[in-house]
Amino acid sequence: LTLIGSDYRQVAPSRLRELSSRTEEIRSALVAMRSRGEIHGAVLVSTCNRVEAVLHLDSFEGDRKRLTREVFGCREDFPIRQFDDAETISHLLELTTGLDSMVLGEEQILGQVGRSFQIAEDLGLMSRPLHMLRTRLMSTARDLRRRTGMAKNARSVAALAADEIAKDCRTA
Repeated sequence: LTLIGSDYRQVAPSRLRELSSRTEEIRSALVAMRSRGEIHGAVLVSTCNRVEAVLHLDSFEGDRKRLTREVFGCREDFPIRQFDDAETISHLLELTTGLDSMVLGEEQILGQVGRSFQIAEDLGLMSRPLHMLRTRLMSTARDLRRRTGMAKNARSVAALAADEIAKDCRTA
C-alpha cells in the first residue's frame, strides 16, 4: 500500500483547496486507473486539512511524479508526500485516531475516514487488502481513542474556533 497526498503541514489551506476542490475528478481518475489495471484499489481521504490517496499497487517501478500527477492532476511543484507499506498504515492509524490532526484527538476524522472507505467501496475501488485495512484500522482507532481517553475530550477544529470567537467577544 502506498499513500500519496498533502496536508495542512505542507501547504496553506488555500493551496490545498487546489486538490480538495477536485475530489470527484480524482475519484474518476482512480476508477479509470483501476479499470486499466494500473492499480488494484484506492481510497481517497479528503478533508478540509488533507487530500491523500491510499493506493493498492503492485511493486511500483514507474515514475512516482507521473503517478501523482495522474491521480491528483496537480502541477509538478505541488508538495506531495509519499508513504509505503508500514509507513502508510502507521500514518493512517495516527490520522484516524486524531493524533495527526490540527487538533489533537479531533473527533470528526474517524467518521471522515470511514466515509472515505465507504465511497471507495461504492465506486468499486476496494481491493482485499483495503477491506482488511479498513476493518483493522477502524476498530483499532476506536479502541485506542477509548483507552487513551481521547474519545471523552474530543474536539473539532470548528469547536475550537467557536470557543476562540466566543472568548474574543467576551473580552471585547
